[in-house]
Amino acid sequence: MLPSYRDLSIGVRLAIAFFIAALMTALLGAVAYTRLSSISEQWRTYESVTLAKLQLLQHAKDVFGDAVHNYKDYVLRGGDYRTKFLANLDAIDQAAQTSLELGTFGSGESDAVRTLTAATAGYRASLDKLDALVNSGASIEARDHVVSGADKPIGKALDVLIAIGRERTHEQGKNVTHLASVAESTIIAVTITALAAAVLLAFFITRDITLPIGVAVSAAEAVARGDLTQDITTDRADETGRLLRALRDMNENLLQVVGRVCSGADTMATATSEIAAGNHDLSSRTEEQASSLQETASSMEELTATVRQNADNAHRGSTLATSAADVAHQGSAVVGKVVRTMEEISESSKRISDITGVVEGIAFQTNILALNAAVEAARAGDQGRGFAVVAGEVRNLAQRSGSAAKEIKELIAASVRKVQDGTNLASEAGATMSEVTRAVARVSDIMGEIAAASTEQSRGIEQVNLAVSQMDQVTQQNAALVEQAAAASASLQEQGRQLSEVVAFFRLRSGTRLPIRRPAGHHDAA
Repeated sequence: MLPSYRDLSIGVRLAIAFFIAALMTALLGAVAYTRLSSISEQWRTYESVTLAKLQLLQHAKDVFGDAVHNYKDYVLRGGDYRTKFLANLDAIDQAAQTSLELGTFGSGESDAVRTLTAATAGYRASLDKLDALVNSGASIEARDHVVSGADKPIGKALDVLIAIGRERTHEQGKNVTHLASVAESTIIAVTITALAAAVLLAFFITRDITLPIGVAVSAAEAVARGDLTQDITTDRADETGRLLRALRDMNENLLQVVGRVCSGADTMATATSEIAAGNHDLSSRTEEQASSLQETASSMEELTATVRQNADNAHRGSTLATSAADVAHQGSAVVGKVVRTMEEISESSKRISDITGVVEGIAFQTNILALNAAVEAARAGDQGRGFAVVAGEVRNLAQRSGSAAKEIKELIAASVRKVQDGTNLASEAGATMSEVTRAVARVSDIMGEIAAASTEQSRGIEQVNLAVSQMDQVTQQNAALVEQAAAASASLQEQGRQLSEVVAFFRLRSGTRLPIRRPAGHHDAA
């Protein structure tokens, strides 16, 4: 069973409307194409047959005029005008034959063509008579009298054919005009019918869409005003019907929700009042506990500061003792270095004394060599005089080197004795510094033990102080949380009141009883 028009969806209705509009457009196109094709066919016939035949006959009439002139010229002058005249008659016969081949306008046209053919034949025969007169020596007046009027049948026949062609042209023009008028009327009628159908379809479809949408808009506006008392009904099966049913379901569900919210707001107001009272009591007790913990924390902070100061003093004493021990160690090391340096100086002095002895030996040997050289120079006489001078200088240098070496040896010996005395004193100072270092180390150990004990004591007290501070901080946080909870409960109570005022905006149906659904897992407070 086919569905009724009211049960069709909007999309199907629009598709049907577009299909009908397309069908009417196609019908309009088909009618226009058919009519225009008929007009085009008539026009092609008019151009290719009627107009062409008329043009041929008009051309034959022009050629006939040329033939008459050529005939007269031949009568008067002779010569080539005969050939031109015959060619003109052949052209007239050919035009008549071509006109018949294009088609005839009826029996009258065929008779006129036969008459034209007979007239052209008679006109040719008159040419033979003219030749006979010319050969017999007849005068021009005699010739003209014999052939006078021979061209008139051709002119009459051509006039008849041209008149028939013009009449046919006029008839076909009237036919084309009539066809164009009929086509115009048909196209206008089909167009008006298509427009009327489109307007009717648009009216019905628009009405079927706007009316239920208007109902839906009214229902939505009523809900926006808070009016939930309206009753939405529809029996439509299209999209607008589904929209109205959806609005009806939404209205019913919103009615249920608003009722539950009203009941929930009342329950929430009672619960928030109780929560606010409990939070106020808890806040008072928490503030008292926080005050006690603050006093305890202050005392622990003072004790912690005292113990920390003792530990710091012990650490500073241990640090000073350690520094003194380090200084003593450094002094002992310096004295050791001094002793080693003095020993190295003594050893170097001994080596210098040995080197000085070597220098004295070299100076003594050089002096002996200089004496030997002087003796040899004396033996040489004048030739060895320069060598003797050099030998004397070398001897003086050797003597000075020996004297200097002796002085250096005496100074080094005195220095070695003083270095030995300094080494002995440095050894005694090193022993004394070692004793001081051991004493300072013992003092540093004792101060370190005191500092360690003070540190352990300070750490223990700091842990106790930290625990008390944490307890105080937690208590302060609890107090803040209690205040926040109190503020939240007050805010929740205010929001419940505002929610009650908000839901009072909705107008419910009289006598509506709405159940209150509790969420899953809900338990009453003890």
